[in-house]
Amino acid sequence: MAAVLSSEAERRVRDSFARQGFMKKLGVEFHRLDYGICELTVAFDESMTQQHGFFHAGVTTTLADNAAGYAAYSIMPENSTVLTTEFKMNLLAPARGPKLLARAEIIKPGRTLIVVRSDVYTIDHDQETHIATMLATEMCLMDKEDKPRA
Repeated sequence: MAAVLSSEAERRVRDSFARQGFMKKLGVEFHRLDYGICELTVAFDESMTQQHGFFHAGVTTTLADNAAGYAAYSIMPENSTVLTTEFKMNLLAPARGPKLLARAEIIKPGRTLIVVRSDVYTIDHDQETHIATMLATEMCLMDKEDKPRA
């Protein structure tokens, strides 16, 4: 995408993200935010594992979903909110490592629906291992007066 993320759009995305208690609980942080692109990271914590000691698929999916949503939200109009309407998650390899990174980028922008691909990697030092891919559809919600829905 050739457009540049405006400071207003960046503020809206970061403000929305800051209101998510679950992201705070998991310790998720922005790695990169640009027009149509969002990267989020989370550090390994034993409380986020499944029975084999890998990151739980719920953590992987949550990270991918949020990165997809904020990639989409970064191109939406000022008086809007974002909502995931559908996603398909492919888990490709065990999520083991000190950190997860979700890298989401818009595939098909639309006025109401935006299709986003979100790839998740484990990061160990400078080594990235692709462990999951999500294809998501995000909806731009506007009310009749062009004000965001609650």
